[in-house]
Amino acid sequence: MSFKKVFAAVSASALLVFTLGVMTGCNSGPSDEEVIRKSLTEELDQIKNMDDAFMTEMAADMDVDELATYGIDGVEFMKTYLDGFDYKIDEVTVDGNKATAKVTLTCKSFTAYNSAVQQAATDLASDTARLQAMSKDELNQLLGQTVMDALAGVEVAETDQITINFTKNGNTWTPDAASEQEITTAMLTN
Repeated sequence: MSFKKVFAAVSASALLVFTLGVMTGCNSGPSDEEVIRKSLTEELDQIKNMDDAFMTEMAADMDVDELATYGIDGVEFMKTYLDGFDYKIDEVTVDGNKATAKVTLTCKSFTAYNSAVQQAATDLASDTARLQAMSKDELNQLLGQTVMDALAGVEVAETDQITINFTKNGNTWTPDAASEQEITTAMLTN
């Protein structure tokens, strides 16, 4: 049983929230670097401090039917995954209408989560008598609890530093699509 598709959708959606906002500056106000830092901080703080209402809204937009089959609540899954998420904006460099922000993310590793689930599945499979005595619903509940326990047991790990590239149009700074992919990759391969 693989939750990789659902997991990827959950984590990618959570981490790409900041790209939904457009970063705007004012010529007579703060510098471009300050505008980018402030906007990144605000958007990444939204991920770090995501409330239940926002997570419920995100879950409603995703296919979480597979999770529900195993008694896993999509919001609880996201909360458990994002537990320990943090970030550090290392530097922002502005060059004309282009800018680059270096950000280090601290998060749970998909690789460690996948390993923990595989180990738990192996351990479960060794108890064949117990599994054969269970109804399908009981087995699904056990599998769901196993997945959640594995996710909860994964320690946070610092990812590689990622780069977010911005382009300025007028007074508006916007991150590019390649940066979105780099963030998703960092979250799913650490």
